[in-house]
Amino acid sequence: MIKRNYSYLRKKFGEVDEEARNIFERLSTYSKVDEGELIEACKLYLALKKIVSENNALGITLDCLAEKFEGKYGLIHPCLAYSLLLDEKISCSCEGDTLTLITLVLLNKFFEEPCFMTNILPLSLFSEVSRKLEVPLSKYDKAKTVILGHCSYLGPVPLSITSKLVIRKKYDKIHKSGVTVDAEIREGPITLVKFSPLFRKIQVIKGFLRKIDRYSSLHAKSIAVVEVEDSYRIAEKYFLIM
Repeated sequence: MIKRNYSYLRKKFGEVDEEARNIFERLSTYSKVDEGELIEACKLYLALKKIVSENNALGITLDCLAEKFEGKYGLIHPCLAYSLLLDEKISCSCEGDTLTLITLVLLNKFFEEPCFMTNILPLSLFSEVSRKLEVPLSKYDKAKTVILGHCSYLGPVPLSITSKLVIRKKYDKIHKSGVTVDAEIREGPITLVKFSPLFRKIQVIKGFLRKIDRYSSLHAKSIAVVEVEDSYRIAEKYFLIM
């Protein structure tokens, strides 16, 4: 594992102006943000790609909550960069999450299916999930439903598997600027995977994505509703009470 500081990222960010314009032209049709903001998000993608290549790395993560990367037009979030990199089999995780990053590296190594990180919220923990998301969840079957979502939307979804894509301004209780990805994926079978913290177990759960629901909550503008065999078993595996 190699750790680099933001001055190194800033240097690479300044080397990709011309290439970023080409990426911008490809993505601008999906954009609801200002041109400058989207171009800077494209520059971050290219800078991260250069860093991965120059360090012969399999993946990358930024501690995007603790360390802010500022551009000319405000904060630059890695959401769009991750979606683009994941399409190129470069593993990416949010918030400096190295455990998730290693999981993604292994999945990309051994499987052909696209994958991305998100949060899993079993409705067996109904009251806690409802409070966290601030959305009505009583219409779902608590025993057989998990909700997927990360940073108000689904997370950094690889663009190649999206059925709907909008590039939006990032606006939630923490952020009021920058660019994020509002993506939908088609109904169908999916697999949820997670390593235990000490890498002694891998948890694999089969599910079926039933639909994408939308709300006005700052915590959950878009969530994936996934049917599983038993959400209570998932809660037991994913949460510790001390």
